[in-house]
Amino acid sequence: MAGLVLSALGLAGGWTDPIAVPLGPTGGLYWTCDALSALFALVLCAVGATAALDGGPPRLPVAIWATVLTPFAADGFTLVLCFGLAAVASRGADPANRPGIEQAACGVLCLVAMVALLTPPGAPPNLRFAAMRTVSPEGAQATAILLLALLGAASQLAWPARASLQTEPIGAPLPGGVAIASLYVLIRVLLDLCGPAAPGWWGAPLLILGAGGAVLGGLRAHAEDDLLVILGASRMGAAGLTVAGLGAALAARDADAPALAALALGGTLLHVVSYALADLLLTLCAAAAMRGAGTRALSRLGGLIRSMPGVTLGAMAGAASLASLPLTAGFAGRWMMLQSLLALPQTCGIWQQAGIAAVLAAVALGTALAAAAAVRLIGIGFLGRPRTPRTAAAAEPSHRVRLAVAGLAGLCALLGVWPSFVLLLIRPVVARLMDVDGARRLLVIPAQVDGPGYAAPGIAALLALCGLLLAWLARSRAGQEGQRVPAWDGGLDEPPPWLPFGDPATQYSAASASQALLQSLGCPGTPRQARFQVAKQWAGKAADRFCRPGAGGLVGLLLVVVGLLLWGAW
Repeated sequence: MAGLVLSALGLAGGWTDPIAVPLGPTGGLYWTCDALSALFALVLCAVGATAALDGGPPRLPVAIWATVLTPFAADGFTLVLCFGLAAVASRGADPANRPGIEQAACGVLCLVAMVALLTPPGAPPNLRFAAMRTVSPEGAQATAILLLALLGAASQLAWPARASLQTEPIGAPLPGGVAIASLYVLIRVLLDLCGPAAPGWWGAPLLILGAGGAVLGGLRAHAEDDLLVILGASRMGAAGLTVAGLGAALAARDADAPALAALALGGTLLHVVSYALADLLLTLCAAAAMRGAGTRALSRLGGLIRSMPGVTLGAMAGAASLASLPLTAGFAGRWMMLQSLLALPQTCGIWQQAGIAAVLAAVALGTALAAAAAVRLIGIGFLGRPRTPRTAAAAEPSHRVRLAVAGLAGLCALLGVWPSFVLLLIRPVVARLMDVDGARRLLVIPAQVDGPGYAAPGIAALLALCGLLLAWLARSRAGQEGQRVPAWDGGLDEPPPWLPFGDPATQYSAASASQALLQSLGCPGTPRQARFQVAKQWAGKAADRFCRPGAGGLVGLLLVVVGLLLWGAW
């Protein structure tokens, strides 16, 4: 409730003077609220409220409060403190989560080094954001700031869900909240604290890394069998698209195209909000499915549409938004980002145009892989026939969980039909970060900077009219009597009496649904063996080493941080 009140104050105009709380070794913690803080705080409040539905471990309130308070920080120490508490508390004290805790600690150290590089000479320890905005990063300092910010954010986006086998399913929304907080830190540092003084070449590495993250996240989500790992990979792919959108905004601002920069940033923020709602809905449905079926393996689920129809409908709404289908919450944001990438080559030379074309192809491939992963998740986990007796006997979750699923599904539908509601909240953020007076035109969602718009309400009304007409024609031709058929049979006949659940071998499994795609990409073996084969083929042995969780990746990350610090000091 406190976070919602602060978010409402931020949307109403916020306050410019930070509020000081005399705590900590730096003389105090400073808090403020602007449009960017209010936008992310609203989403994080929804994540925290969903995570606290059925209670949780003792660390849950600390993780929720730290996550919600991260956007309200007004100095470097408070920002790192809240973000670090959220990252560590959400991992828990389970020994199985030790690699995740080490990963979070390395990310916090990267952010501490980044704040130190943004500190002006002779500044006090309690460095406020107003003083950081006076720094103009150049040369090695700019390179170190960008790499440290990316490492600090990436440490929370690559969630080691496979190691969290003993954590409660209701704590599953917490990784999504920490991922959103890491995206907030990235936007705050690169677009706000560095501001117009940010180097123009920052856009190129952000575009490349974002496109690669989208492809790798979508590929891993399509290859895994664990529900939590699939959701974590989907967050990685969505974060990659967000980073690519930030790169497009920085490149357009460097090319003196403010309207195009506003379009890219508006689409990026809309994508963050829409995907946060869809991910929260899918995570809540996955937690209910894990509790009802007693497993989180996708290959052991199936037929939940009969035993858990409410959860299945909610998961289908979230998966449709994840697949970026038209008139869903995820379509408008990705559409704006793709339109900004299509218009970006008009502002640069021939070699830059070739690179942007490659990035655009990778972003499109990542979107297609995310859509394929969503179809695979719903088709195997919730449709078809039950693969185990426990899945066939699964029951609907509690009344509060069903209300939360229905509310989130309604918000996704409302955002898909009327995305201008969220764009009203995004408009002051774009106007402030990009210094564009004409940000109001984002309400139109232009196809390009000067092109026609995306009229979602008109398209929804037309499709609804066509659907009613087709339903009336089908009913009139079939007569009043209808034939009762299963909700989803996979193209198979009814099971025989001695196999009441059907033969699971006649259905698509989690491995068979992804095997064709992995083999077409040149990934030999099973999906579990193919996790890092694509990264090894595309980026070499270094990418496989730094992506692998464990001691090798930790040592490599520490060596990178130490090298960057020495380079920045030199």
